[in-house]
Amino acid sequence: MNITYLGPEGATFSALAYDRLAALCGGPAANDLRNTLALAAANEDVLPLLLERGGYGAIAMETKAEGRVDPPVNSFIELLRGYPEACPIEIIGALRMKIHFTLMVLPGTRLEDIKTVIAHPKAIGACRQRLKALGVTVVNSPSNGKAAEDVSKTGLHEGVAALGPAQAAQKYGLEILDVAFEDMEAITTFFYLGPRVCQLPPSRRVTVLAPYRALTVFQVKHQPGALVKVLRPFEAEDINLRLIHSLHVENGTYHFAIESESGSGSAELAAHERALVGAREHMEKCIQFGPFPVFAG
Repeated sequence: MNITYLGPEGATFSALAYDRLAALCGGPAANDLRNTLALAAANEDVLPLLLERGGYGAIAMETKAEGRVDPPVNSFIELLRGYPEACPIEIIGALRMKIHFTLMVLPGTRLEDIKTVIAHPKAIGACRQRLKALGVTVVNSPSNGKAAEDVSKTGLHEGVAALGPAQAAQKYGLEILDVAFEDMEAITTFFYLGPRVCQLPPSRRVTVLAPYRALTVFQVKHQPGALVKVLRPFEAEDINLRLIHSLHVENGTYHFAIESESGSGSAELAAHERALVGAREHMEKCIQFGPFPVFAG
């Protein structure tokens, strides 16, 4: 079984999120030798790689500090090009995971020695004020794990630090100067992805008392009021929308993504489904993911 998340292996928050979500949902474990890791170089590459190779995966979708992460949302919208009505992947569940951005350096490097910090842009955003106070140069990295790996290879250049999970420091032999360098509480939401024809044993599938969400990507007619008609069924059923996102396709045409949410009660889920059905009546083409449960951890 292939498992896909943002690499390097065991050194990113996506790796930690995959392990937790697989345990919650009964999915295949990343450390099972029978499984193969197919790691992505960038977060937005997770979904295309999963479609190519199959299996299960985890993708970061939003952060508390800076909101949605546009590239992965766009990767879901772009599915409309190849899968006008359905696709082989579904969202099984989601995890709102509290994280800490650990400041790590080569052994012997002091805080006052740091001149450059390497990290994913979202990590830099969550630590912006403390980085400003340090007066350092920041360098973007495709993942925090890759940032830690790069610092471990800088040799005698001890003025370089990375931000990322503490596990990355352990993996690459780095010293931790601050285990929680963020300016504010940091929470990232990860989606757990798997085959639409679910391969998990029925006894292990998720049934929980948790908030539920649905992600719908769609196209509407290019005419005034088309998007409003899609949104009205959610208002009628008192369903909250967490996200409305557009992506320019061509010639002034846009495709959209909406993320709706509800409680886990039968009446709430029924109202959510009615809203989704009503909204789909006004879409020219769409792919719906969920509803799926959202865990906190």
